[in-house]
Amino acid sequence: MEQKQDPQLKLPEINIQAHQVGQMLNSPTLPKIYANGFVTGKSQADVFIIPLINGNPLTILNMSFQTAKGLNDFLTKSILDIEKKLGHEIKSLPKEESK
Repeated sequence: MEQKQDPQLKLPEINIQAHQVGQMLNSPTLPKIYANGFVTGKSQADVFIIPLINGNPLTILNMSFQTAKGLNDFLTKSILDIEKKLGHEIKSLPKEESK
């Protein structure tokens, strides 16, 4: 199904090279966050993810619907690739979505 883009909506062009990703991952100024759980939710304007560590919230990550959809596409493909290499399905955590 083809989606029509609002001509008024201008998305920023993102052109990050592989070496720049490496620099970001090694940056002493960017916070590193590990999560073993999450809470998700949505509003009329965006979605959010609250990463959890042992049930405790770490931060709130808000993103546009388009960003969230792109993240979903990337994560889905990445997990499918990993499962294929491992030869078995990775079980998912129970979902906790705010109301």
